[in-house]
Amino acid sequence: MNTKIMTIIVVTAILAFWLGIKAHEFYYNDICLDLGGGQNPGNHHICVIQQ
Repeated sequence: MNTKIMTIIVVTAILAFWLGIKAHEFYYNDICLDLGGGQNPGNHHICVIQQ
């Protein structure tokens, strides 16, 4: 396979993976806030819901 095509495929896969992580992070934070929770101090990526 051509080197140029392989490079395009690899860059596209990396970009898709990165965008997927960012989309998941956005929706996770949105759902967490809807449930009445928030993140721990220090910007840790965990939803904390107090009862």
